[in-house]
Amino acid sequence: MTGPEEKTMKRQLLAVNLFIALALILTACAPVDTAPAATAMQEPPTERQYGGTLNFWQPSWDGSKDWFHHIKRDEVTTWMWEELFWTTTGSFIPVLATGYDVSYDGLVYTVHLREGVKFHDGEDFTAEDVKYSFELKYDPGILPPEALKAEAERVEGLFAYKQGEEGADEITGIRIVDDYTVEFVLTDPDPSFFPGFLGYVEHPMMPKHVLETLDRDELVAGTSDYWVTGPIGTGPYQFVEHVPGQYVEYARFDDYWGGKPGPERVFVKFAPIETAIIMLEKGELDIVWEAPAEEAVRLQDNPDIDVLVADNVMGFWIQTPNWHAGDGLWQNPKAKQAMLHAADRQGYVDNVMHGLGVVRHSWFHGTPFECPDLVEYEYDLDKAKALLDEIGMTADKRADYNLSLTVYPGNKMRVDYAVMLHEAYTQLGFKTSVDLIHASSWADYRNGRGPRGTEFDFAIANWGPGTNPYVLEPYMVGTVDLGYWPLDVERDYHWNEYSANAEEAADLWGKIFAETDIEAQKPYFQQLDCILNEEVFIPHLIGESWIALKSKRLQGIDLDLNVSVYIVPMMVDMANWWIWDPDADSQ
Repeated sequence: MTGPEEKTMKRQLLAVNLFIALALILTACAPVDTAPAATAMQEPPTERQYGGTLNFWQPSWDGSKDWFHHIKRDEVTTWMWEELFWTTTGSFIPVLATGYDVSYDGLVYTVHLREGVKFHDGEDFTAEDVKYSFELKYDPGILPPEALKAEAERVEGLFAYKQGEEGADEITGIRIVDDYTVEFVLTDPDPSFFPGFLGYVEHPMMPKHVLETLDRDELVAGTSDYWVTGPIGTGPYQFVEHVPGQYVEYARFDDYWGGKPGPERVFVKFAPIETAIIMLEKGELDIVWEAPAEEAVRLQDNPDIDVLVADNVMGFWIQTPNWHAGDGLWQNPKAKQAMLHAADRQGYVDNVMHGLGVVRHSWFHGTPFECPDLVEYEYDLDKAKALLDEIGMTADKRADYNLSLTVYPGNKMRVDYAVMLHEAYTQLGFKTSVDLIHASSWADYRNGRGPRGTEFDFAIANWGPGTNPYVLEPYMVGTVDLGYWPLDVERDYHWNEYSANAEEAADLWGKIFAETDIEAQKPYFQQLDCILNEEVFIPHLIGESWIALKSKRLQGIDLDLNVSVYIVPMMVDMANWWIWDPDADSQ
């Protein structure tokens, strides 16, 4: 910014020589490239080799055609679809956009698109595709919370469009300036807009020229055959085949804007983790992502496998309370403090996770926004019982209370942790049960449509600030619950209606949003974290280290980068991956 006469302040992103791609999983029925593993004496070349097949593991896929609503979480489609930007820890990666400007009043974000980008059918990517993609993602036929983010509500006309209001047939705040320039107009300044919307990981760009010829209702519902028979994007790999329950196959896109990728083929294979480890050791998989700590320890001396470990301050296991259960029992901070004191979390990290994790005591614990006077809830069963007695949940009442935990598979240690909590809460005197829910039923369960209705107590999942420290704002000052209960059910209360610190929290959020500089926001975030720490807004459990087990033949991966873009590892450098064949020259 050079002076008040300037109309915009430049935030042009530095060009990052990073190619975004997406990796997929190999299945037992998929063709397998098992090039000889490198011996411990061989070293890979420094230059990329071309050719070969990349075999990537994915724990499960429920067979749904509804890929559009699961764009990033399952890492099945990320090979072919790309966003405008990726938000990383303290920085940004330009993908289909090269940069952006922000007006002085903070209301207009002007995005500059990358020129020369082709879809897999050879058509150009332009601003028309950007506007179409956002309007498809926020179509009224896709119900919240799957498609409506709090940051999106500040885009002019988006809420009316999303609600299907009469006359709102477009998002007026997304404006095409020319083929390679798009404006996003906000109703109010919002420092969370870039990390929470423009740089968000679930806004892929779609081909307008293809999708506008198809049935809109089927596209929105996720039932269109297009999603599983011939979807296209701009990514480094193009769709070949989807065999439900077995694999997805992709082929190299030689006209990729970021340069020719290495492997000729990518297979995403679906298999249980136990099977995946065996396949990795046999040379039938190239990488197992989010691997168990015990396998990292066991395989650390295997000369054919590299163990990659990255620290995690982005996300953690959380024990999200159902604030409506037990006549509002979990609205009481002391009840949740008791739950933390009852569990030997450090013992679990040390003995079960082999030290590959860290106990978390607040939302921003381990970040620059951490409370300066952080209270650590150490293991103390007697203190846990005393806190419950203090609020009237005495031993006789605990003996009559059916406390339920729910967790979904896919992460063995998280499931094992639920078992540990079962034992801890049983020692407190509760009648405790653990419900293992398939991922496809997870939303129904936590929205009160599962077998327990609205009377489950805690759901164990992954969440955290990630790259967007503003993500909690709508849950603390608005009337948005944490995904629980269907939207058509009237809620009786929200956090800001029963919290003794609601007024102070709202004031802090107001001060945060009044500042545009993150350093100026820092002291307010720290004060906010002290409130979250004291009230145990959400019981924060453990931040597990991110572990990848890879074959020696897979080269080019940057694990630290891949864990810096979301609350869980998200693959952003796959176009840089390549397969090393020790017996072949570059192909």
